[in-house]
Amino acid sequence: MLPQEIQTAVAEFLQLHDLARLIRVNKDWNQSCTPILWRALDITGEFQYKWFCSVRALRSLSRQGHHIRTLRTLFPYTLIPFQDLDVIPDLHLTRLELTIPPRVNFLTDDHTRHIISLIKRSSSLQHLYIGSICRHPGQLFFAIDKYLTRLRSLSLFHISYSDQSFRPDHYPRIGFRLLKAFFDNLSSELEYFALGAHTFWSEGTQENGHLKEDIENYAHDEADYLDFERYFGLGAAKQHKHLRILSLRGMEGDQDRVLPVFLRGCPNLEVFDNPTPDRITARPITGYKLVQTALEEAVGYHLKDLTVVASEEGEWETDGDIAHTISTALSSITGNSFREVWNKINIQRDCSSRMKATAEAIGRTCQKGLVTLRIKNASTMESTDVQLILSQTSALREFSSTRSPRLVARDMVSKPWACQWLTTLCVQIYGIPRPDLKMDEHGQVLSAADRKTGGGCFLRREDIQRQVYQQLGRLVCLEVLDVSCVYREGSHVIYPLDINQGEPSFNSGLQTDCLDWTLESGLGQLASLKELREVDVRMTWHRLGVRELEWMARQLPRLNVLKGLNPMADLSSLTGDYVSELGVEKWARSHKPDWLPSGRR
Repeated sequence: MLPQEIQTAVAEFLQLHDLARLIRVNKDWNQSCTPILWRALDITGEFQYKWFCSVRALRSLSRQGHHIRTLRTLFPYTLIPFQDLDVIPDLHLTRLELTIPPRVNFLTDDHTRHIISLIKRSSSLQHLYIGSICRHPGQLFFAIDKYLTRLRSLSLFHISYSDQSFRPDHYPRIGFRLLKAFFDNLSSELEYFALGAHTFWSEGTQENGHLKEDIENYAHDEADYLDFERYFGLGAAKQHKHLRILSLRGMEGDQDRVLPVFLRGCPNLEVFDNPTPDRITARPITGYKLVQTALEEAVGYHLKDLTVVASEEGEWETDGDIAHTISTALSSITGNSFREVWNKINIQRDCSSRMKATAEAIGRTCQKGLVTLRIKNASTMESTDVQLILSQTSALREFSSTRSPRLVARDMVSKPWACQWLTTLCVQIYGIPRPDLKMDEHGQVLSAADRKTGGGCFLRREDIQRQVYQQLGRLVCLEVLDVSCVYREGSHVIYPLDINQGEPSFNSGLQTDCLDWTLESGLGQLASLKELREVDVRMTWHRLGVRELEWMARQLPRLNVLKGLNPMADLSSLTGDYVSELGVEKWARSHKPDWLPSGRR
């Protein structure tokens, strides 16, 4: 019989179904495997929820609950047994993720009370994620600050703009005194903090144009603020020397009244992200003087935004003009002796050139500070220049375009990306060897050498795909992954055939030298992307099957939408040779996952 420490080491590499078998072998294997089997509890589907509600499950939870370190659930009522000392006397949770299904917009007051009760029992929590909105978050804020003093990552109401249910008014409206008290008393060990809030109140009165409901909410927040004042007092705010990422969504109120004191206590902040979608006009971070001053004092740089548009004066006529602006519009020394950096660059001008100079200027100038890069038409950008940007911009959170650039696999894997905190990535990945296909998207017969090299990459198909998945798998904050071959003009989606206006080609123009999205080729390396909300593979010849869909349902708890399961679904007037794996349509109809739009099942 193997020593127990060897058995435990072996068990660490086994899948759940293998562990479930091993615990029945004998007592020794049971003792080695049970803590690992119960380490993470996922209740993210209807079947799991029904099992959890059974008497047998509750008995098991009472015996093994002390092993649970991670709890992920879609159902707030599953938190009730964890609050009960009689059910789990010894609770050691370190991670709680409450991911609400897209069809549910708000937490009820009962839900919030269950969360607060669990927080009071879980002082060991280091990671807390609450995906849905709480209308009255004051007592939740207070419980987090009071009980979770070891918290390292916190994400509250941080709805992604890719979420199907997103509306700007979903964010809670929070009184500025309450919010400031919450910020100032957060755990000093915090490394990552993300929050979605609609606005800061200044004064809640009818004279200021607020509705009766808004005034009641403001009074509620003021009452909750008094709890902070009584418990924490009015002393100096905590220092947050470990905080590296601060992401605030929907902040449309007066940030100067809330953030400056907090920011001065964050000397090691690397990313200050205030994302807003194109369709929403909001005052950027750079518009708040006191926030800027606090950042200058804390980290030594001053944020600036750049928007490049087509102008009658011809200010940005060429690629060189844009590159010159990016390189020279920053002052090395400002009036306060702090360095200026680009925070957002939005290039809305169509460039017919390859944008090489622009890419080089971004790679050279924006190694720190740049969090958003939006390019209206990046299709002219060369693959090596895309790789240059992604491997140099360490603070980048969004790299998006209405016409995505092409990134060849051999360039993509040539160097690790610096943008480890990326949330949105829009690129077309090319040059993947596909020996399973005999023709390209143009109907040209591929020779054996062409099928193996994949655009000049002399690695085996499995090797190059695994390296591509490995590069993507490092982006642990990724929310939107768009590798499709479609273009966007506002709310309209344009397919390549609409642009070429030609006859339907072989496979209706589906890209063939792309990722095949199978577990055999390395898809499992994307299991680290727990924040992933949207995956778009339209117009690519993938091989997504039942095993892959089951893997996504299991491993991607926050997935909201998968676009392109059937790449031909949006091309009803065309016929092609693409055939989904047998059983996919049946699986989609029977399981009805929220992330498969009904028209694509």
